[in-house]
Amino acid sequence: MSGVQFGELPFLSHKSEVRSSLFSPVGDTFAVGLKNGQIAMYSTLNWELLWTSSGDSLDICCISYSVKGDLLASGGKEGEVRMWDVRTGECRFTLTDHDRTINHIAFSPQGDQFASASSDKTLRLWSVLAGERRRVLKKHTWAILHVAYSPDGTQIATCSVDKTVRLWNNDSGVCNHTLHGHRNFVRTVVYSPRGDQVASASLDKTVRLWDTTTGACLHILTGHTDHVFFAVYSPHGDQAASVSKDKTVRLWDVESGTCRRTLTGHADQVNSAMYSPRGDLVASASNDGTVQLWDVEAGSCRQTFSGHKMAKGVIFSPEGDQVATRGDDTIVRLWDVEVGTARHLSSGHGDRVNCVEYSPTGNQVASCSKDGTIRLWDVETGICRSTLTGHNGEINHIAYSPQGDLMASASNDNTVRVWDAQTGECRHTLTGHIRFVLYVAYSPSGNQIASCSTDKTARLWNTFTGICSHALDGHGDFVRSIVYSPRGDQVASASDDKTVRLWDTATGACLHIFIGPREGITSVAYSLQGDQIAITNKDLTIRLKDVKTGECRCTLSKIDKAVYSPRGTLSKIDKAVYSPRGGIVASGNRNGTVRLWNIESGECLHSLTGHTDSRVLLIKLSPQGDRVASASMDNTIRLWHVASGQCQAVIRGSRGIRSIVWSTNSDPNYVVVGFVDGSVAMWQVMDDGDPYHARMRWRTTKGGLTVKEASIQDVRGLSQLTKKLLEQRGAVGRPIEDIRESSRKVATMTSVVSKFKAPSIRMAEGSSVAKSFEGHVEQVKDAQPLRARRYTM
Repeated sequence: MSGVQFGELPFLSHKSEVRSSLFSPVGDTFAVGLKNGQIAMYSTLNWELLWTSSGDSLDICCISYSVKGDLLASGGKEGEVRMWDVRTGECRFTLTDHDRTINHIAFSPQGDQFASASSDKTLRLWSVLAGERRRVLKKHTWAILHVAYSPDGTQIATCSVDKTVRLWNNDSGVCNHTLHGHRNFVRTVVYSPRGDQVASASLDKTVRLWDTTTGACLHILTGHTDHVFFAVYSPHGDQAASVSKDKTVRLWDVESGTCRRTLTGHADQVNSAMYSPRGDLVASASNDGTVQLWDVEAGSCRQTFSGHKMAKGVIFSPEGDQVATRGDDTIVRLWDVEVGTARHLSSGHGDRVNCVEYSPTGNQVASCSKDGTIRLWDVETGICRSTLTGHNGEINHIAYSPQGDLMASASNDNTVRVWDAQTGECRHTLTGHIRFVLYVAYSPSGNQIASCSTDKTARLWNTFTGICSHALDGHGDFVRSIVYSPRGDQVASASDDKTVRLWDTATGACLHIFIGPREGITSVAYSLQGDQIAITNKDLTIRLKDVKTGECRCTLSKIDKAVYSPRGTLSKIDKAVYSPRGGIVASGNRNGTVRLWNIESGECLHSLTGHTDSRVLLIKLSPQGDRVASASMDNTIRLWHVASGQCQAVIRGSRGIRSIVWSTNSDPNYVVVGFVDGSVAMWQVMDDGDPYHARMRWRTTKGGLTVKEASIQDVRGLSQLTKKLLEQRGAVGRPIEDIRESSRKVATMTSVVSKFKAPSIRMAEGSSVAKSFEGHVEQVKDAQPLRARRYTM
């Protein structure tokens, strides 16, 4: 088996040479344009092929996504422009006005127009919806090589073989400025993030910076000793990167025009470069067959990716966690940036993460999974401190005790287990439920545990003895959630029988029954003072009930799902939370909107828009109540400021989110996320200016495995991507479903397989390599009730 590199993902193989490749704006799809005229569309969730076009045209030269990512435009060698439906692969229309090669296509920021630049010396502007020609711009005297829209969409820049750059008024089509000065072909032109400048890269060995208002040349960036092929601004606009045939990448100060750093290391010409979305990394692709990942601040090479004979293009995913590279071959190679640059990595869960919780002590994060394990992660390093095994089924929920010394887990093996949060020792196994246990909660004092189950009951347990003090019978269907009142004298349980019941924790007596709407109930939570409960209903309302009288104090309508809690905790099935500061409920809707409500008046304080018309999956308020995190089906997490309603940061590419939790202390401010692929990641919210940004601190890898003589052997939690990569590299064998031996030594896929250069190489147990990467995958082991009052909602 050939060597698998650190951070490598399965490659995308095609029957024809790859001419262009691109991530969608939200990162959910990936498009590839081929020399045979085909378009190949992939889902980035699992990198499965969604569709391939018929390929009845010759040579796809360029592709471009629409602003929303629902359309893809392609340009061909024969001058055809086609518009594709990303979801279905249907060709919406074909435009044949150009009579020579389409060199570049760009969409306007508003998304209603796109431009095509051609070797026929014209730039044509088109309507996105109908494909109608809006305008033909004719001024260049040779082929137009590149086109770009200004950030506000009012201006268009083009560059040409005629050695000029032109700035056009988008509304009138008038050429406002012709920028002379370059002495050779101008290959690319790009706007600064603010739109006040354009940078042009030329074969005359220079990059020029131009004022977009006056057309004046601000700086001539000299230093390269051969053709400059490409230039790009950093996301913040304070610097620019350029690549050259002289084998270097140069980083320039935009304000002064001076060269900050010259990045050397490539052995042949550098063809393209791109900044990461955060601007801390630059990736460069070279004819030496490598892609190098550079630290912008230090100027050092963090990682080198190889595999192409000549690397022609490189692009970051919108979230910055992956890089895609193309060469002069039929393959697109994919790389995990975080794995390739992280200092500490631990093997993640072998299946989806159901819940993540932050320890009250602030030094530990816990996660539970469908794989039947709980993992305790070090907050600073992301290293797995302990793997807790003992449950014989999926673990649905975990909760720390208020003191942080204990943890309770609810499992499909019908048990609740109590663990020592420091040593990982199982203190008690709580038996009594006869079906799956769905949820678990500690009382505010920590001396009692409540659990609920699909056996239609809830149970109260003594934390220290493990004895069941009360079995709470009465519900007629699954009990989905249970929560303590702030004083701990009551618990409220929500059931699929469309009722919420309040129970006395001392006697086990049912105090009240609240009957929900016919659509059903999703969750329940107590207010900060404990005088009311919030009941989330499937009829898209939240009803706030007085605990003593049962009267409805307030109804919030047009809500997807909601819950409020004094600690900001959130069940994985809910989509709204009550502020720990009191008075505010945050809700998420199916159209991607997050709303903040005043619970006394029912008034909507803020409508938070930014998610791209995708259902809000989860909402989590910080323990201080000043921020709210929302996760959407658009694969982003947005962090909002509660007081102002402003979006402070966006975490992109968060595919398959299962659970979110904020750090228990506000400094530093962390967000921890559990994913469906079994990984756990932590971001730090950085307050270093406007806007804020979230920087990933660590992310676990996706499962672990033992590799022996380049064969797949003794694998638990092997993802489809990992399996596919091993098979592409020539590994043989099949992963097994379960491991019956405990404490089997393994190493993570990304760190160990790279050590194998041939099937004859064997990693001996106890070798220095094995010791340096060893990990563990462990076997999953096997009173008289009061008369209740009824209330109708």
